[in-house]
Amino acid sequence: MSDPRQIKDSDGNVWLIIDSPRYFDGNTGQKLLDGIKKLVEVGYVRFAFDMAETQVVNSVGVSRLIEAIELCDGKGGGIVFCTSRPILLKTFKIMGLLLKARVVGSVDDVARLD
Repeated sequence: MSDPRQIKDSDGNVWLIIDSPRYFDGNTGQKLLDGIKKLVEVGYVRFAFDMAETQVVNSVGVSRLIEAIELCDGKGGGIVFCTSRPILLKTFKIMGLLLKARVVGSVDDVARLD
Protein backbone atom coordinates (compact mmCIF):
# COMPACT_ATOMS: atom_id res chain seq x y z
CA MET A 1 0.00 0.00 0.00
CA SER A 2 1.40 3.37 -0.99
CA ASP A 3 1.44 6.23 1.47
CA PRO A 4 -2.09 7.57 1.79
CA ARG A 5 -2.90 11.22 1.21
CA GLN A 6 -5.29 13.17 3.42
CA ILE A 7 -8.31 15.20 2.44
CA LYS A 8 -10.99 16.81 4.63
CA ASP A 9 -14.69 16.68 3.81
CA SER A 10 -17.16 19.52 4.23
CA ASP A 11 -17.65 18.58 7.90
CA GLY A 12 -13.89 18.63 8.61
CA ASN A 13 -13.52 14.83 8.79
CA VAL A 14 -10.18 13.47 7.63
CA TRP A 15 -10.27 10.89 4.83
CA LEU A 16 -7.22 8.93 3.75
CA ILE A 17 -6.95 8.52 -0.02
CA ILE A 18 -5.51 5.13 -0.92
CA ASP A 19 -4.53 4.14 -4.44
CA SER A 20 -6.17 0.85 -5.29
CA PRO A 21 -4.06 -1.73 -7.15
CA ARG A 22 -4.53 -2.40 -10.87
CA TYR A 23 -5.60 -5.98 -10.14
CA PHE A 24 -7.41 -6.27 -6.82
CA ASP A 25 -7.18 -9.92 -5.77
CA GLY A 26 -6.65 -11.81 -2.54
CA ASN A 27 -2.97 -10.89 -2.25
CA THR A 28 -3.23 -7.18 -3.02
CA GLY A 29 -6.53 -6.97 -1.15
CA GLN A 30 -4.99 -8.55 1.95
CA LYS A 31 -2.06 -6.12 1.87
CA LEU A 32 -4.49 -3.24 1.62
CA LEU A 33 -6.68 -4.62 4.42
CA ASP A 34 -3.64 -5.13 6.68
CA GLY A 35 -2.61 -1.52 6.07
CA ILE A 36 -6.10 -0.26 6.85
CA LYS A 37 -6.18 -2.28 10.08
CA LYS A 38 -2.95 -0.59 11.21
CA LEU A 39 -4.33 2.84 10.35
CA VAL A 40 -7.57 2.12 12.21
CA GLU A 41 -5.50 1.19 15.27
CA VAL A 42 -4.07 4.73 15.32
CA GLY A 43 -7.45 6.39 14.85
CA TYR A 44 -8.20 6.70 11.13
CA VAL A 45 -11.64 5.38 10.19
CA ARG A 46 -12.44 7.04 6.83
CA PHE A 47 -10.84 5.77 3.64
CA ALA A 48 -11.36 6.69 0.00
CA PHE A 49 -10.08 4.21 -2.56
CA ASP A 50 -8.86 5.88 -5.74
CA MET A 51 -9.72 3.17 -8.25
CA ALA A 52 -8.73 5.07 -11.40
CA GLU A 53 -6.13 2.43 -12.31
CA THR A 54 -8.07 -0.63 -11.10
CA GLN A 55 -9.04 -2.92 -13.95
CA VAL A 56 -10.31 -6.01 -12.11
CA VAL A 57 -11.55 -6.91 -8.64
CA ASN A 58 -11.95 -10.64 -8.15
CA SER A 59 -14.19 -12.34 -5.59
CA VAL A 60 -11.47 -12.60 -2.95
CA GLY A 61 -10.65 -8.92 -3.48
CA VAL A 62 -14.32 -8.10 -2.93
CA SER A 63 -14.27 -10.06 0.32
CA ARG A 64 -11.30 -7.96 1.52
CA LEU A 65 -13.22 -4.80 0.65
CA ILE A 66 -16.20 -6.08 2.63
CA GLU A 67 -13.93 -6.66 5.63
CA ALA A 68 -12.58 -3.10 5.33
CA ILE A 69 -16.11 -1.67 5.06
CA GLU A 70 -17.29 -3.59 8.12
CA LEU A 71 -14.21 -2.58 10.12
CA CYS A 72 -14.61 1.12 9.36
CA ASP A 73 -18.38 1.09 9.74
CA GLY A 74 -18.01 -0.53 13.16
CA LYS A 75 -15.73 2.33 14.23
CA GLY A 76 -18.08 5.06 13.01
CA GLY A 77 -16.16 5.70 9.80
CA GLY A 78 -16.65 4.68 6.22
CA ILE A 79 -15.36 3.76 2.80
CA VAL A 80 -15.72 5.70 -0.45
CA PHE A 81 -14.86 4.39 -3.91
CA CYS A 82 -13.50 7.09 -6.25
CA THR A 83 -13.34 7.13 -10.05
CA SER A 84 -14.49 3.54 -10.35
CA ARG A 85 -15.20 2.00 -13.72
CA PRO A 86 -18.86 1.20 -14.49
CA ILE A 87 -18.16 -2.54 -14.49
CA LEU A 88 -16.63 -2.31 -11.01
CA LEU A 89 -19.56 -0.29 -9.72
CA LYS A 90 -21.95 -2.88 -11.09
CA THR A 91 -19.96 -5.63 -9.37
CA PHE A 92 -19.91 -3.69 -6.10
CA LYS A 93 -23.66 -3.12 -6.29
CA ILE A 94 -24.40 -6.80 -6.99
CA MET A 95 -22.11 -7.89 -4.14
CA GLY A 96 -23.78 -5.45 -1.72
CA LEU A 97 -20.75 -3.26 -1.09
CA LEU A 98 -22.70 -0.10 -1.86
CA LEU A 99 -25.11 -0.73 0.99
CA LYS A 100 -22.48 0.60 3.41
CA ALA A 101 -20.01 2.34 1.11
CA ARG A 102 -20.37 5.37 -1.15
CA VAL A 103 -19.23 6.19 -4.64
CA VAL A 104 -17.95 9.53 -5.90
CA GLY A 105 -16.69 10.48 -9.33
CA SER A 106 -13.23 11.65 -8.28
CA VAL A 107 -10.91 12.07 -5.34
CA ASP A 108 -11.74 15.79 -5.35
CA ASP A 109 -15.39 14.89 -4.69
CA VAL A 110 -14.41 13.47 -1.28
CA ALA A 111 -13.94 17.05 -0.07
CA ARG A 112 -17.62 17.69 -0.81
CA LEU A 113 -18.95 14.76 1.23
CA ASP A 114 -21.24 15.60 4.11
